[in-house]
Amino acid sequence: MQRREWLRSVAGGFGAMALSCLDAQAEQTALHHPAKAKRVIQIFCPGGMSQVDTFDPKPEIEKLNGQNVPHSLAKNVPRIQRAGLKNLLPSPWEFKKHGESGQEISSLLPHTSRHADKLCVIRSMTHRNPVHGPGECVALTGSSIGDRPSLGAWSLYGLGTESDELPAFITMNLHTDGMQFPQAAGWSSGFLPSRFQATLVDPKNGIANTRMPAHVTTRQRERELEVIQAMNQRMFQRTRLSELEARIRTYQVAFEMQTSAPELFQVNRETAETHKLYGLEE
Repeated sequence: MQRREWLRSVAGGFGAMALSCLDAQAEQTALHHPAKAKRVIQIFCPGGMSQVDTFDPKPEIEKLNGQNVPHSLAKNVPRIQRAGLKNLLPSPWEFKKHGESGQEISSLLPHTSRHADKLCVIRSMTHRNPVHGPGECVALTGSSIGDRPSLGAWSLYGLGTESDELPAFITMNLHTDGMQFPQAAGWSSGFLPSRFQATLVDPKNGIANTRMPAHVTTRQRERELEVIQAMNQRMFQRTRLSELEARIRTYQVAFEMQTSAPELFQVNRETAETHKLYGLEE
C-alpha cells in the first residue's frame, strides 16, 4: 500500500487532508491557487437537524410515504430494535435549488441558502451502524469505536504549530457535566502520542489550571520548572522513555500557557464593536 492510500484509509481520510496541506507547502510553485487556510473551525452538532430536512433531499421517499423500507435497502441495515424500517416519513419541508450551483437546500435554512455557492455539501458518506454513538465516532475519527486520531490530531501531527506558547488544537467543551465518549473521540489523539490531543476549553473558565496562583510569581514558577525539567532530563538520559520526553514538553507548554493563555479569554478587553458582532450585549 502506498503512503497516500494509507493516509486516505486512516481516520476517514483525515490523514490525507493533512498530507495535502504538506504537499501544498512543498509544491507552492506548481499550484494555481496556493493554500491560504491558516486555521480550521470544526462545528460538530450531534443530535442536530437531520440531513434529510436540511441539505439532502430524498424525493423517492415522497412516493413511499407511509410504506415500509424497500427490501433492496432494508437488507443492508443491521437488524436492531432502534433501526426502524417501517412507515417511511418524507420531510415536511420544501427543497429548492439555490445559487449558480443549484444546491438544493431546505426551507428551514432561508439565510444559509443565500450562500449556497460558498458551501461544499457532501452527500456520499455512509456507514452501517444506525446507532448515534458509533456514528458520531465514525464522523469524528473514521472508526466506529473512536480509537483513531481526530482531524485536529492528524493536522497537528502533520503540520506542527506556529506557537510554542499556545495550543494549536483546542476543543470548546459546551457540556458542564463532561462530554460523552463519542464526542470525546473528536479531540483525542487515538494511537498518536498524547501530545497531539486537544486542549479542552471550558466556555466559562477557559483552560483549566492555567491561572497562576496569587502567591506565585512568574520567576518562582520558572525556577520550579527548571528543577523539575532537570530531574526529568536526567531520568530520560538513562531510560529514553518516549512518555517521559512527552511529559517534559508538556511541562514547558503548560508554563507558557500560564503566562499567555489566560489573556485569550478576557472578553472584557474586546471593543464594543466586537461585542456587538457576537451579540454579547444581548
